[in-house]
Amino acid sequence: MKKYFFTLIAALLVAQFSFAQEVAVPQNVLDQFAADFPNAENVKWEKDGKNFEVDFFEDEAWEAEYTKGGELVEKEREISYRELPEAIEAKLEAMGDVEPEEISIIEKGGILYYELEFEADGEETEMRLDADGNEVPNDED
Repeated sequence: MKKYFFTLIAALLVAQFSFAQEVAVPQNVLDQFAADFPNAENVKWEKDGKNFEVDFFEDEAWEAEYTKGGELVEKEREISYRELPEAIEAKLEAMGDVEPEEISIIEKGGILYYELEFEADGEETEMRLDADGNEVPNDED
């Protein structure tokens, strides 16, 4: 019986450390985030490589990424199909029977673009377009 008890305690401790790791976010990053999004709620930080990624709610669900120096790298939020610019809607209609599964508006490096994720020919595909419907290169490739 003691063996099972200690095994259970060990499992609970492992689970706690697996899910409850707190991210130490530098104060300058927290300060810049507060200045950029003063009404943010439900803030959750995580480390993303060298940067810090934050999920939060400010009228809508947002995601943002900051450098350790406090620079806002990218901000993103999901939008609905009806929020797309007409040029993108026209491009999608010209493509035929394509229905985006997820649509986000992203601002990165001073450039605003729309990221559309959909399934085509059984494969997940991602498309990045500016407001005029022109493709935006994916800098992560």
